[in-house]
This record gives sequence, C-alpha cells and structure tokens, in this order.
Amino acid sequence: MYDFHLHTNRSLDSKESIDAQCEGAIALGLEGIAVTDHIDIPLFERDYALKRLQACIDDVRRAKEIYAGRLSVYQGIELGEYLDDTEKGDAALSLANFDVVLGSVHILPFGNYPVCGYSIIDFSKEAVSDEELDDFLVRYFDSVLAMVQKAPIDVVCHLTCPYRYINGRHKRGVTNDAYQDKIDRILRAIVARGLSLEVNTSGLNHAYG
Repeated sequence: MYDFHLHTNRSLDSKESIDAQCEGAIALGLEGIAVTDHIDIPLFERDYALKRLQACIDDVRRAKEIYAGRLSVYQGIELGEYLDDTEKGDAALSLANFDVVLGSVHILPFGNYPVCGYSIIDFSKEAVSDEELDDFLVRYFDSVLAMVQKAPIDVVCHLTCPYRYINGRHKRGVTNDAYQDKIDRILRAIVARGLSLEVNTSGLNHAYG
C-alpha cells in the first residue's frame, strides 16, 4: 500500500519532519509515500511558497537515499487554486519533475474572508444563512470542476473538503442532494481526463468523523 497524500513541516498544516513521516510509514508497513506539501496560490507570496517547496524537494532527495530498500519516497505537490494564477502555479511545477500532482480547492473568498481556508470560517447558522451557504458550495463545486477540466494535475483531492467544517464543526447537516448534478459533472470530467479521485480519510481526525 502507498500513501500519495502526505505533508511534512514544509507545509503549514504539519509539524512532522520527513524522517518522522518515513519512519511512521515503515512502521505501518507501507511500501511507499509521496510527499505532497502544499502550494496554495492565494497564499503564494506570504507563504514563501517557492522557498518551502525547494526545501521539500531537497528533503525528498535526501530521503530517497536514506530509506532506499525500506521505503519508496516520491516527490509530489498539492497544488491549490492553480487557476487563480497559472504563472505562479507553473513556477512551482517547474522546480521538479513531480511524480504526482494533487489538485485542491482550499481557499474561496467568502463574506469577510477574502483569502482563507475553510477551517477559519464561521459556518454556524447564526453567522451564515442557508442561502449564503448554498451560494458558497455552488461556487466551491464550480471551482473544483474548472480545476478538473483545466489544471495540470494527476489526482483530485478531498472532493467534499468544506463538509469537514460545515458539517463536522458546525453541524449544518448539508447533503449532496442540491449539488449532485455538479458532482456528476466533476466525476465525468475526471474520467474524461483520466485523472484519479483520491480516497481521503483525514475526516476521521476531524469532528466530521
């Protein structure tokens, strides 16, 4: 078994070193991992994206040698919001010959949150009406569809990512019913391009369960 969606301390959402991740993967009996640290285009400048990505690339190059024979280590990237600025996205992709490129939509303007991840938005019923929430999810799935159709990616990540917070933290009870047509279009586009749709289990570590 391989884990091709994994972050290290070169991403803002992980404190684990690449060595800790590799040793953990070996302990779990995995054959290989891909290190897919984040590049989110709206945070490109403030997040020192290229500097962090180059450090990740150097880490992976070293880990390939250290863990050879025990674990296959692949160079990946999780590229968020590529279509927001394709030049910045291409600059990131030019730094290495990536084994796998994950595509994500993590950031979408919403209300007083022009640039933020979903985890900091207050999606509670007191703060966000059903109509506002519906508008947000329509724009989210439309953004995912555009990414699937146009972005240079291999894998589509966590298709219902915002549900972790909307339903997990804020208990809104949203279902796919109102968005099924959009989701079907996304799935057909994934098939048409020969992309993969990941099985993402990180919701098990969130309130979503």
